[in-house]
Order: sequence, then structure tokens, then C-alpha cells
Amino acid sequence: RKPDVSPSQRSVPRSYKDIPERVLIHTTMGDITVSLFREQTPKVSKY
Repeated sequence: RKPDVSPSQRSVPRSYKDIPERVLIHTTMGDITVSLFREQTPKVSKY
């Protein structure tokens, strides 16, 4: 079975909406939340 992808969608690169704005990194010092596409320093939040 063919995947449900039309030729027009196959040639178009992924949009920025598919990329998450925030990335959560688990470290031994705590969880680091990195906001992408924003001019901010990474925030370290400990639970």
C-alpha cells in the first residue's frame, strides 16, 4: 500500500509548524527547557 502523500506534499519541505517551540532536556542537574526561535537564555527548572 502506498503512503497517503500527494506529489505536491512530497516535494514541499516541512514547515516550521512541525518543529516544536520548546525542547525539554533531562539532565542530572534538572530539566532544562530550551525555547527555540526566541532570544532567551535556557531556563533550568528543577522539580
